[in-house]
Amino acid sequence: MGMREILGYAPIQPDGSVQIQVPANVPFTIDVLDVNARRISAQHNSWLQLVPGETKSCNGCHGTTKMTSHGEPA
Repeated sequence: MGMREILGYAPIQPDGSVQIQVPANVPFTIDVLDVNARRISAQHNSWLQLVPGETKSCNGCHGTTKMTSHGEPA
């Protein structure tokens, strides 16, 4: 995926939720890291991008039985 800039870090809450603000109109991906900054989940290969004022939420990982995309109701 080439060179990328780190936009920020956010802690995962005990209930598994994360909230973070990202700049609008900037493509980004997400990674879940451990305390030593090592990826602990599969690499997220899809770029996400938000328009000003837009909010996205993640409803869990994609899988063969769950085909909803990011920001779609669970």
